[in-house]
Amino acid sequence: MPTIDLTGKRALITGSSRGLGRHYALHLARAGADVIIHDVNENAAAEFGEAPSGPAVAEEIRALGRRSAYFSADLTDSLQAEHLIRQVLVYWLLGISVLKKESQ
Repeated sequence: MPTIDLTGKRALITGSSRGLGRHYALHLARAGADVIIHDVNENAAAEFGEAPSGPAVAEEIRALGRRSAYFSADLTDSLQAEHLIRQVLVYWLLGISVLKKESQ
């Protein structure tokens, strides 16, 4: 049982589709936070034999009654890192429930 109340708080956890990042994201969600899931690509977790995908972790969080979305970005690329932050801001600030980027 969480010992802190994060109701109304929002979190972006990088690398959170697997391993410790996934654990932290689920912990924050159980404490009441809405959580953005991130990884370098949608299937990074599956490549390590963990969660089926980043979106599946976001679904786990939504099943807890929290808002969640998945976004991918290679954080070693400054343009992708900036784009990730823009996506998160649009998602939180505009209240968009689904944001899909079409292939270029």
